[in-house]
Amino acid sequence: DYTMDSKVTSIGFTGDYYPFENNFRVTAGLYYHNFVIEGEGDPSEYFVLEESGEKYDYNTLGIVLGKVDYKSKWVPYAGIGIGNPFSEGKRIKLNAELGFTYTNSPIVSMTGFGKISDTANKAGEIEDALSSFKFYPVLSLGISYGF
Repeated sequence: DYTMDSKVTSIGFTGDYYPFENNFRVTAGLYYHNFVIEGEGDPSEYFVLEESGEKYDYNTLGIVLGKVDYKSKWVPYAGIGIGNPFSEGKRIKLNAELGFTYTNSPIVSMTGFGKISDTANKAGEIEDALSSFKFYPVLSLGISYGF
């Protein structure tokens, strides 16, 4: 049996630049990106080794605990969008933005107890497999009202 829990907090501080005399904008900034996944693997059945036929009770196999986290919580952001909440004209304005944050590679830590404790040695392999997950897409839709 596997159980997992994730905690995600993402707060952005951005600034917009309007290079043309329309509603197109380029956005850059910094996000506080706290993304943590914790999990536990706990065998719930007997396990039989194929070579020897040796049978292990799930209580003696033990558990494996794992965590995926990021070293840096502050990550850069870049995006493009349309809409200007400060433009003249209509009171209600819509805006949309598509961008991404760039994170460092995730850090994977694992600890094992019991007979399956050697499984925790796979943390490096999992970390390598997750190393390409450095870009996180951000879609922002908004509405503003001007007086």
